Amino acid sequence: MVEYISGTKSKLVGISFYVEKALELDHNERISYPINIEGNVSKLAIDNFALSILPEHHINPSAHYAFQSIIPTFNAYGDMKFYNFYYFENVKLDTLSLYRTTFSRINRDDILYEMVGNGILGSNILAIGYWEFNFDKKYIATFNRENEALIEERTRGMLCVEKKINAEDLISLNFAGKDYDFALDLGFSGQIEIDNNRRNELLGKHPHQTVSVLRKTPHKTSIDSVYLFENMSVTLGEWNIDSCRVVNIASVDGNYLGAQFMQNFNFVLGYGEYRKDDKLYIERTKSDVRTKIPYISKFGFNIDLVQQKNIIHMIVNDCQIIGGQLKLDDELSAIDNGAFDLSQDGLKNKFIEYCYDKNSIELKIKRGNEMMDISLHIIPKSSPDSNPL
Repeated sequence: MVEYISGTKSKLVGISFYVEKALELDHNERISYPINIEGNVSKLAIDNFALSILPEHHINPSAHYAFQSIIPTFNAYGDMKFYNFYYFENVKLDTLSLYRTTFSRINRDDILYEMVGNGILGSNILAIGYWEFNFDKKYIATFNRENEALIEERTRGMLCVEKKINAEDLISLNFAGKDYDFALDLGFSGQIEIDNNRRNELLGKHPHQTVSVLRKTPHKTSIDSVYLFENMSVTLGEWNIDSCRVVNIASVDGNYLGAQFMQNFNFVLGYGEYRKDDKLYIERTKSDVRTKIPYISKFGFNIDLVQQKNIIHMIVNDCQIIGGQLKLDDELSAIDNGAFDLSQDGLKNKFIEYCYDKNSIELKIKRGNEMMDISLHIIPKSSPDSNPL
């Protein structure tokens, strides 16, 4: 049994353990893992940069109130919160029992509510030992840190980085001719995110798009700017990774390697006892297993479910296809007369995929009290590689 004291502290009680599960991705391309909470199994997204989280509708009567954070927590967008924490008596990873595992509660009015999905398996659970993510063989293995023979077997030949797993300078990348330090953030579903200073260094040197993104809660609405650099080549150690997507989110202003980038590697997160002697082991995959979903649809906008409404939440600035016809926060009633299902999970990526082979699309939207029909068309350009946006 693994006993959780609080936060990221944990201690092993009893014998060694080994749990192996299929490696799966959620609809946001994050690594997901099944966890049994009071007899109910949910697949939570793995995030080494956060404590474990559950949305408010998963904090059921079997949850026990533990405490409220005594210092404020700031999310990636700079919002300050004091979160309430709850624990459950019976939590399992397969047959491995965890005792009084704590989860913070995310309410519906939190900007992160939709991003959390079913919940987050965070650092307080990851800290039980070692986690091996093998994209070549499609499995996740979890085992105790005292199993030195297994650690040596599973990490043989890998590059070893001896730093805390959540260190801001955990991994060094070379791109655009310079070395940069990055944090590993598996909760970030993208590939590479850079801060504002590094964005400014790239502007004028590499082609980019600027995208406006709506951030919305019941109490706050704001528009963020995202700078998008496609097809960047980077080097990590001896490995060259081509066709990377680099983004800058102005309000986040951080340097992160995300879940999609880590699909280029098999890796092991090695958590030391009480977070001492953490290690990251990493090797290049034998084949290209990365997902290649575009950042935004070919029509220059994305949709998503925000506060129980399907809205336009992302638009490419000065998009010729849209021509000013769409606005952020327009509510969608139908796409192609219902041909696209607006009720499905993973709405954003499903919509991007739906648009792959289309050169026109019909939208029914609601803007305020007005219903509108909008048609968008792509006029093919002479070059097959040209960007229609």
